[in-house]
Amino acid sequence: MVLIQRDGGFKMVKYKEVAEDIQKRIYANEFNGKLPTEQALIEMYDVSRNTIRSAINILVKRGSIHKVQGSGLYINRKTTDDKTIINLSVKIGLTRLLPKSTITSEVLDFHIFPADAAMAQEFNCDPETLIYRVKRLRMIDGKPLAIENSYYNKDIVKYLDKNIVKNSIYSYIENDLKMDIRFSDEYISMKRLSDEECHLLNLNQGSSCLMIKEINFLRNSAIFNVSETLYNSDHIALYAPVQRD
Repeated sequence: MVLIQRDGGFKMVKYKEVAEDIQKRIYANEFNGKLPTEQALIEMYDVSRNTIRSAINILVKRGSIHKVQGSGLYINRKTTDDKTIINLSVKIGLTRLLPKSTITSEVLDFHIFPADAAMAQEFNCDPETLIYRVKRLRMIDGKPLAIENSYYNKDIVKYLDKNIVKNSIYSYIENDLKMDIRFSDEYISMKRLSDEECHLLNLNQGSSCLMIKEINFLRNSAIFNVSETLYNSDHIALYAPVQRD
């Protein structure tokens, strides 16, 4: 039986935690191209059939696995080929998304400011609502991966500090604040970098890179976070699963 360690000790897992554990094992290459059978997973995690099926549905929606009728559950190749592949369909934060790598953050800016009209429109909140601004340089195995400019609605994310934002903000929001991060809108574009951005990402002056703008929602559809992230394409590739109806 598999138990997952959580704050305060070990606890029997639920379907989301089962999905997270299977995902982690996929990234660690513990399964050889195919998941164990549904019955084997039930016995492995000591949970109900419905729990396993709910966990499997999460992984299918993420594009981590696909079902072949009468044959089983197969791991999609892109989840294991390269530790720097970022699956755009998975909203769990870089630290958990890339478990084979060491993800660290240098906090470049952290402050609180009242939302102006443009920011209030982004968050669908009142002007003057207090907003956290967090700018971080994300590193992967000691190499510059991304510059992340993130904004959090303080009415929703009640507390952040510099120590918290040095680590996984998503894990803090989900595990400490007990919020249910549900979905996001993502917009991908190219951006010509400033000299400062080129220096931070260790790129030549005049370089361009991929920029992903995210608008992130909780289960109740409240916008808790808006971010723009500049990715160093020398170290990452983006992956998005697409299925035909």
